[in-house]
Amino acid sequence: MKYSMKIEKDMACAWGTFPISYKHALVVARKINRKRLPIAKKFLDAIVAKKMSINGKYYTNACKKIINLIKNVETNATAKNLDPLEMMLFISVNKGPTMYRSRRKREYGLRLRRTNMQAILKPIKSEKNKSDQ
Repeated sequence: MKYSMKIEKDMACAWGTFPISYKHALVVARKINRKRLPIAKKFLDAIVAKKMSINGKYYTNACKKIINLIKNVETNATAKNLDPLEMMLFISVNKGPTMYRSRRKREYGLRLRRTNMQAILKPIKSEKNKSDQ
């Protein structure tokens, strides 16, 4: 699976296919995209604890899977000797493969939901450094 942006040495990345709703994952990802990692983690933990909501809904299943993905990318950043607390989170959600249920339990629905997600941690570059160069 290709990443949504070019990966450089000072970035950390992770991806996975999860059994969650694409629409729910998209709603949560849009809320935490392009935020600092500690802020995004605090926001997701508040949703799982039902202290905050997004448009009156608690997307706990999607938030739990996204937290697992963020923990994975955070571990990858520390393995590369990067500071994950000073990085910005970029998260992308796409539809996953269509899987079909076997013959038994068809009354629950034919298609199973799958979602591809990728998370990239990119270091925050200050505007002063860009203008000096």
